[in-house]
Amino acid sequence: VMQSSANLSAGAEARRISDLPAGVREGADLLIDGGELPGVASTVLDLYDYQRTGSWSILREGAMAHEQIERALR
Repeated sequence: VMQSSANLSAGAEARRISDLPAGVREGADLLIDGGELPGVASTVLDLYDYQRTGSWSILREGAMAHEQIERALR
């Protein structure tokens, strides 16, 4: 997602994957379902080289803890 949030500009916060607009879901290479999230910012990951090298980084810390992301990406 090339934006600061997983919702559309000025749209409601996406607290569940089902809250994301279909276009955002369809454009994502990977969706990690952390269940319903509290009203905090989305965690934004850089997965540019993930498929090729397995490397990833957190661009913005949010509701999902680093350890949860590591477990989901294994």
